[in-house]
Amino acid sequence: MFDQLKKLFIQEVSELLAKAEKDLLLLENDKTNIEVLQDISRTMHTIKGSAGIYNLKNTILISHNFENLFVKIMEGEISATNEIISLALDAKDILLRLIEADTESEIPSNEIETLMNAIDKIKENNNKSNKNNNYTNNLSSFYILFEPNKDIKERGIKIDTILSDFNEFEFKIVEKLTNQDRRLKNKHENFYEIIVASEYLIDELNAIFLFVPEEFSIKKICSFNIFESPDFNDFYINAVKIIPDLNQHFDLILNFSKAIENQHINIKEADKTTEKEELLIGADEIILNVKKEIKNLQYIKVPADKLDELLNQVSELIISNSQLSESTQTKNIEKIKFLSEKISKITNSIKENTLNLRLVPIKNTLPHLRRVIRDLSIKLNKEVTFIEDGVETQVDKTIIDSLYSPLLHVIRNAIDHGIEEPEIRKEKGKNPKGIIRFIAYHSNAKVIVQIQDDGKGIDPEMVRNVAIKKGFINKTDKLTRKEIYELLFLHGFTTTDSITDVSGRGVGMDAIKKVIQDLRGDIEIDSEVELGTSVTIKLPLTLSIIEALHVASNSMHFLIPVTNIEKCVKIKHSELNFYSGTRIIIDGELIPYINIKELFKIKGARKDEENLVIVNQGRQKVGLIFSDIFGEYQAVIKNMGSIFNELDFFIGASILGNGSIAYIIDSYKLLKRIKSKK
Repeated sequence: MFDQLKKLFIQEVSELLAKAEKDLLLLENDKTNIEVLQDISRTMHTIKGSAGIYNLKNTILISHNFENLFVKIMEGEISATNEIISLALDAKDILLRLIEADTESEIPSNEIETLMNAIDKIKENNNKSNKNNNYTNNLSSFYILFEPNKDIKERGIKIDTILSDFNEFEFKIVEKLTNQDRRLKNKHENFYEIIVASEYLIDELNAIFLFVPEEFSIKKICSFNIFESPDFNDFYINAVKIIPDLNQHFDLILNFSKAIENQHINIKEADKTTEKEELLIGADEIILNVKKEIKNLQYIKVPADKLDELLNQVSELIISNSQLSESTQTKNIEKIKFLSEKISKITNSIKENTLNLRLVPIKNTLPHLRRVIRDLSIKLNKEVTFIEDGVETQVDKTIIDSLYSPLLHVIRNAIDHGIEEPEIRKEKGKNPKGIIRFIAYHSNAKVIVQIQDDGKGIDPEMVRNVAIKKGFINKTDKLTRKEIYELLFLHGFTTTDSITDVSGRGVGMDAIKKVIQDLRGDIEIDSEVELGTSVTIKLPLTLSIIEALHVASNSMHFLIPVTNIEKCVKIKHSELNFYSGTRIIIDGELIPYINIKELFKIKGARKDEENLVIVNQGRQKVGLIFSDIFGEYQAVIKNMGSIFNELDFFIGASILGNGSIAYIIDSYKLLKRIKSKK
């Protein structure tokens, strides 16, 4: 039971940390966004509380300190800087490692100590700044709106008694406002606008309104005494008080305080330079941390209405099954047919709904990608804007988990190879800040994901020359533009001369293609020199069910995913013997073929006319010969078990309607296996 609760705790805190990371990246672009600041503070507070249940002292220490830090930012005592945001991102990474560890002692204490020292240094610098700032003493200024209800007198509460508590404050404005129409809204005709400078905290000011907790609001204006400005009283009387819309009053006073603050506080250049400091966490370490984080997310949040719908369908199925059993006993053929069709429809509906339960929005991968874009752009001295479109597009969770690594590699390549440095972009007449677009959408039964950049693009002639130099192709080979870009997926192919910790080793694109093909997908590159590059990934909606072509070689049945099939043709066995080797001409093109019967040594008579199924694998086509084709079939994929590990050219197996087994062919791996044996 405790282990199960700990798993739920890890899941909850992992999700909270992912949200915190997303919020921190948003804050970097809008450092005064009070809602984001509140969310970050609230998230840290929740993590602190959850960690307290398990007595995770270091987790509590870090989350508590960062909660306080962001409260101080909200209250205007500290400015949100890139230094603080980077520090908070580091804290997020350490917190994730702390909760995933068997014990907190697994995380080196010096890392936590370094983090805490950095927070202390920020607080220390802030205190020094406050002492040197005439306008930042022990006083802070607050805006209070007191709106008593109409029945306040009947409740035995005196308004004057509450207001008298403000007599002790040296700096204050208590303005009585009147509006007879307010009584129609069950409000007292008099309400009060109060501006006060005080050493008190908000919680202490709240105590004044202890008996009217729902009838007032307090907002902090600034961390200094606003009344020290000789112009404030005149500003309030002549610019604020005359405006009937109360909602504008606080904004006007807040803008006034900012203007005063900007006159007396020098903005340190250090905050601007922190963007170019060396990263404490390298890109590869981020990848490992995120992979570990994704691995622990073993739960899927399902909307209650989807579960209700599934339960209703199961209920219908149980009732229909009982009716079918009764009809079988009475031998009511017509009703048996009717119920059989009904059960078939319910089963299909349950299948669709069950698959939908595994669908999650692709935006779940984006917070991690935003972090990588931020960190790498700083490390490579580049400026990048990340634009998202279609992020609500839903994909099977298994695909989402496997898709992160390919997307990460593509984005790293876009930043490293594609996006130019700001100075170079200016020389080219481009915006100094590059753009990376993430686009996702559904097309038929597929999910399309595109990563686009507006960088320097890929020169096809340069790719061709490198391929010739490295021996991948011959000078006489004539390749289309698409085929040239396909060369980028070959193992060991790289156009970069130098090796860095980001790229240049000639690995990556081939690994990306392998992962995508393992997901039964496809990947393509298109590019225009000086305009940019687009990488398109096409994936199935789910890995559990596939649309396949049902074929057989004598008594052995197979399924081939229809996405790989180009065409099917009838062919006489004598035609196969006409050509030398294992190649045949189809539509004027010489295509290699594999006779499945011979490959698997299947017993049985050979037919005079057989079926050639041509599958397309990128630049290559291959024909698979079967004795029979039965048509399209929707197959539920079943794992074949460890005994079939050597037969990796099978995706899995499926049980046919007649109870026999059909093996699902991965034509890409089958072709690779055949090539390796030649």
